[in-house]
Amino acid sequence: MANQPNRPASAIKMPHPVRITPTGRNCPRELALTDSARTQFEQVRSLQMELGEELVAPLDTQQRRQLLDLLSRLNQGVLTDEAGDEE
Repeated sequence: MANQPNRPASAIKMPHPVRITPTGRNCPRELALTDSARTQFEQVRSLQMELGEELVAPLDTQQRRQLLDLLSRLNQGVLTDEAGDEE
């Protein structure tokens, strides 16, 4: 698939329908990554995992579970708030 105008070479919008977010903006449902973008994504993801491990290294297993539970609760609250927002 050729690059579309005004799109970076590493990400190409797929021709799927878009959904309208609560803020009224169009969002593509899927993006296709080029080989170059996929490599970059994998490098960033690997670095993200390493940094995450370093961040929680001082915590024992129970503390990590508690942190994950609390962050999940916060995330659900944010997602619930976003879904209910009307602008």
